[in-house]
Amino acid sequence: RYDNSSGNWGGELFWTAVFDKTKVSSEDVTGADRYQVLDLVGNLRFGDAISLRAGVFNILDKKYARWQSIQGLNKITAADTILNNYQPGTNFRLGLNASF
Repeated sequence: RYDNSSGNWGGELFWTAVFDKTKVSSEDVTGADRYQVLDLVGNLRFGDAISLRAGVFNILDKKYARWQSIQGLNKITAADTILNNYQPGTNFRLGLNASF
């Protein structure tokens, strides 16, 4: 994380590393593969009332599913459901905040 001394702009680099989930209730239930995700977020302040925040998420375009989304699903009969719960590839977000 970096914030310039005036506090008008800054940025953060996030690295998320998750280990695989192999301990499941039976062999038919899906586990989750390990993954690493890199995100970059920047912010810019225009005076006291307006700020802009922009981010690039999953910069390395990794294919992964969060355990919370697929836990308990059958690996064979729920294969399409598991694929539908994968997180998006590289994506962008932009937010504007106005304080009154």
